[in-house]
Amino acid sequence: MQIRVIYFAVYAELLGKRQEAVTLEKETSVSDLFQRLTQGIQNQDSLFLHTVFAVNEDYVEPSHILQEGDEVVFIPPVSGG
Repeated sequence: MQIRVIYFAVYAELLGKRQEAVTLEKETSVSDLFQRLTQGIQNQDSLFLHTVFAVNEDYVEPSHILQEGDEVVFIPPVSGG
């Protein structure tokens, strides 16, 4: 199945792109997708714990199962004050 992934802020910088089309197996979760696409990034586990995920403009849990045509957004941790 095909989905589209959009990267914001640190993810766009680390991965060198703002978006991409990805082909996945059925029953792939958001967590599975994150692990696959961020493989090799330093502090991957820490980033995962502080990232919010959205699918088709709705916030979802990392366990959410993706469907054909979904649009996934990785919303990175923010800092400031």
